[in-house]
Amino acid sequence: MTTTAPVVATRQPLGLPAGSVRALLALMVLGLCWTLMALPADQKVEIPAYLYLLMFLIVGHFFAAHSAGKAPIRARLGKSILKSRTII
Repeated sequence: MTTTAPVVATRQPLGLPAGSVRALLALMVLGLCWTLMALPADQKVEIPAYLYLLMFLIVGHFFAAHSAGKAPIRARLGKSILKSRTII
């Protein structure tokens, strides 16, 4: 007689699809940076250094997480330049 292990369903935070909470947090931080950049020049509001660092970490994490198993960047760079020139 063989028995199989029960299948355990993975639970995602707040019952949303995988990555949704992370994307929401990233959009909140990036939205704050974009809002501060979009303020008129007469309002002298400087973006704090930690927001710059956090923004670069978020964007860097996105590209690092989505580049697994793909061709090296030099191989993809030519295709993306060709696509952007086609659009323009």
